[in-house]
Amino acid sequence: MMSFRNVCTTINSDLQKERDSAIISVEELALFIWGSKERRHRRQEIAAFVDNDPDLRNDNAIYSTNQECYESGLRQGIKVFDFANSCNWKQEDVQDLLQISAASFGFSLHMVLVIPCLNKLASEEQVAELLPLCKKLSIIANYAQTELGHGTYVPNLETSATYDSATEEFVMNSPTFTSMKFWPGGLAFTSTHSIVMAQLWVKGQCHGPHLFFVPIRSLKDHQPLKGVELGDIGPKVGLHSTDNGFLRFDNVRYPRNTLMMKHCKLTPDGVYTRIGSAKALYASMVKMRVHIVSGAFDHLAKSVTIATRYSAVRRQCTMTTSEVEKQVIDYQTQKMKLFPWLAYTYALYFLVRQLNRFYDTVYARFEEGDFSNLAELHAICAGTKALTTYEATRGCDMVSQACGGHGVLRSSNLPDLYDGMRILCTAEGENTVMYLQTGR
Repeated sequence: MMSFRNVCTTINSDLQKERDSAIISVEELALFIWGSKERRHRRQEIAAFVDNDPDLRNDNAIYSTNQECYESGLRQGIKVFDFANSCNWKQEDVQDLLQISAASFGFSLHMVLVIPCLNKLASEEQVAELLPLCKKLSIIANYAQTELGHGTYVPNLETSATYDSATEEFVMNSPTFTSMKFWPGGLAFTSTHSIVMAQLWVKGQCHGPHLFFVPIRSLKDHQPLKGVELGDIGPKVGLHSTDNGFLRFDNVRYPRNTLMMKHCKLTPDGVYTRIGSAKALYASMVKMRVHIVSGAFDHLAKSVTIATRYSAVRRQCTMTTSEVEKQVIDYQTQKMKLFPWLAYTYALYFLVRQLNRFYDTVYARFEEGDFSNLAELHAICAGTKALTTYEATRGCDMVSQACGGHGVLRSSNLPDLYDGMRILCTAEGENTVMYLQTGR
């Protein structure tokens, strides 16, 4: 199997010429973007770390079968968690590693959604018990909200959790075919646990959707627990290393402490109390939309970079036979394809930075019991998720076409980046619905 890693070991002279003729300081721009020399240096260290690790580089991924992608993804995931533990889960370092390596592993949601969800929605006792196990990968969880019959419309989810005060247990059930959980990443083969969103029933009264942290597989032999049915949903466009799955419960009993109880309480005898706003439940889902906007930036930035470099080294056509063929980047039509998306990428970067700051500010108020900005946060995150994923998908497609036939070679990475963007357009809410939620 051929690796393209060492096909070219020197910098193309045309590319070097473009860099040498730049009218701005690359170093100054990098410092402006990353904030400090220390952060810039740390990113370079992380890039070198990735470059020297065969699992994180994953040079020959384009030749891999789905099973091989899944297995290499597991190795990548273990490396990512080892790195995160080695840097004491410093947020900037972990984000830089994920961005630079483009690590794609089946239990990525365990890192970017499950662990934050525990921190935000579980009680102090639950966090103390579960978080260390999650960080050490002693247990691996997925986030099971979407069902076959319902996605964005959370109030009508059908999975139920009925409290039995006689045994201090919940009876979790999937009453219909459409109530099966469908799509959670890491569910089909990897996860031992699941954060399940289900309708909470206590003493004949429904208290609406709540989150439960429940085991779904045995920690001894990794087989599904009694009454738990799960499996793989099948091939899909992109995300070949992620084992998206389905999950059904047949009256499975779970202890009372599986209900995530930071914003609610349920006593052993079945007295339910809401703490704060019911909408706090959606904090992790909103944060996931912020992650998706960041993902749109990552995909578009990489696509624009690849296409621009290609346009600098590709030469095509002359007006006379005596002339040297022109660099493609010098054609006005090529500039019109690339440069608007280059500008959009920079705008998108600063949007991501501001969106993260806004989310952190609003969530800090949540922690103090102030939910007055929740509707605004939801509207902004829904709208920006829809707008940026749509535009970034268009951008990835346009700059890929600007590379001609080479733009559809998977070795260019452009097709995979485009497929990844198509997925983000529907992940965590189809874009039309997101626009409507913002307008509402």
